[in-house]
Amino acid sequence: MLRHEKKAPMNLTLDAQTGTPTIKNKGPILIVDDNVEFAHMLEGLISAWGLPNPVHHLLDGAMLIEYLTVCFTVGAWMQPLPALIVLDINMPNYTGLDVMEWLKKAKLEHIPVIAVSGTDKAKLVVRMQKLGAKSFIPKPMGPGDLDKIKEALGLLV
Repeated sequence: MLRHEKKAPMNLTLDAQTGTPTIKNKGPILIVDDNVEFAHMLEGLISAWGLPNPVHHLLDGAMLIEYLTVCFTVGAWMQPLPALIVLDINMPNYTGLDVMEWLKKAKLEHIPVIAVSGTDKAKLVVRMQKLGAKSFIPKPMGPGDLDKIKEALGLLV
């Protein structure tokens, strides 16, 4: 059985030396998407913000579930829980919907998730949000979509 402690909400602080915004949750930002080109583009954009959080790409939902399981096995101090998951809805192995249901059962719904997809099926997007996704970013991204990621990280007040 998985255990977790409820985390305090992420807070934005200002590093006195650099003036760079930081996030108290030092966990990684995980981009879970089987579209490697999209994931690497998004990884580059987020990395350019200069956050202390590493940005990693996982190819599917099974890899994310394995990552999160390891967090509990070795302890969050060795492999911290993610600060944010950007999760594709349509992937092989485990879909975004499968992962959202797993997160709920594992009592990890406190980890912020943003759904992404090239699909225009509103039912899937609504279902992701009912399962706890904070927002949705379409592929291709449009104006303001990166702000959804900043907001989920606590960088926009």
